[in-house]
Amino acid sequence: MPKPYETLVLIGRFQPLHNAHLEIIKRCTALTNQLVVIVGSSYQPRTYKNPFTFEERERMIKDAAAGLNLRVYVEPNIDTIYNDQAWAVRVQGIHSKYRCLGTKDGIIGHKKDDSSFYLDMFPQWDFVNVEQIEPLGATDIRDLYFKRDANMKFIQGVVPETTFNFLMKFKTTAEYEQIIREREFVETYKKQYASLS
Repeated sequence: MPKPYETLVLIGRFQPLHNAHLEIIKRCTALTNQLVVIVGSSYQPRTYKNPFTFEERERMIKDAAAGLNLRVYVEPNIDTIYNDQAWAVRVQGIHSKYRCLGTKDGIIGHKKDDSSFYLDMFPQWDFVNVEQIEPLGATDIRDLYFKRDANMKFIQGVVPETTFNFLMKFKTTAEYEQIIREREFVETYKKQYASLS
């Protein structure tokens, strides 16, 4: 039986990839034969907000999606501050590498809050809405993970096994330690000036 879409586009930062992301990818198997995953905030220096490189996130996505009956292509997109149009043009350029002319395509996602406005920027594609799968997001996971006493047992329950294995390895790196130190520095700095506000 033919699937409703030739190509679906999924956009996110995947910092890190978690179970709700993987569930969306799994749902795509019923809707399309090919999914183009566009990874935002690519090629930025590591920070607490963007701790993982594009290549690390690409690996997380491909490892988690391995074995699904779906062609998954992972592409980077950089941030364009104050120029949403340039960002959208790059997304369309990435999509055009994979699309077949004259077919029906869509963008899949969940309208979580104001940060999801980009889902309405592509009127030429159908919007495939996914209800909230999990209240816990990547921000919450980073908050738990980048702590000296990180509760890895809890994190194991909210990310795919392949992501968890990556996170366990990453914990042993100098980069992990640097991000924890950055976070501690910011928290100490905020405490120093909290009484002034």
